[in-house]
Amino acid sequence: MPRDADCGVSGRLQAAMRLDWAAFIGLPRELWLHLIGEERRAWALLREGRGMNRPGINGRCAVHCAAALRDATLLQKLLDAGADPDPASIFPWTLPPLHVAVASAVSVPPLPRVVWLLLARGAAVGRCAGWRRETVLALAARRASMVLPEDSEFQEWQEVLAELALASGAGGIDAADRRGRTPLYSAAHKWVIAELLSRGAAVHSQDLRGVRAAHLPR
Repeated sequence: MPRDADCGVSGRLQAAMRLDWAAFIGLPRELWLHLIGEERRAWALLREGRGMNRPGINGRCAVHCAAALRDATLLQKLLDAGADPDPASIFPWTLPPLHVAVASAVSVPPLPRVVWLLLARGAAVGRCAGWRRETVLALAARRASMVLPEDSEFQEWQEVLAELALASGAGGIDAADRRGRTPLYSAAHKWVIAELLSRGAAVHSQDLRGVRAAHLPR
């Protein structure tokens, strides 16, 4: 939803606060309040027109906040004002915005638009991040595996997987993490596996222990 330039809490965030906490998949209240603070900071930086790419004490920039909230309106305004879609991390544990959007516990749509905005502005789809050192496609494969075809989020995750697989290209779809595991290895549901295979994922990929993705129980 659109928001005013008063740096208050957005309508999207207010609506989520009025819903049950399950919508945030167990998001701790402390982190919840932190997100509210980050959002206010992001809008304040946008209003000032400067410092949008300057990380806070947690290493996150304004665009990280928009990605975590999956707020396409805020993200669009930040990117139009010159925010970096893929800022360098000052801490090894700080995920890029694209990873943040996919990993976010906020279940308010539209995730596909947020992913598309970041990719369209040059976010690196092949960048490995997090303790697994995995690509955003591998992360999406794990997150999408928690969604069933009958769930309301199914179509949205289908779009996200297709978009990320297309952006990854022939080589990126089999990019391995630090344990040698590809996105197909990370997939834990049949529909995710089928989607990746239809995009050209190598069925015989194996990790550093020699375990093949095709031999994993699903």
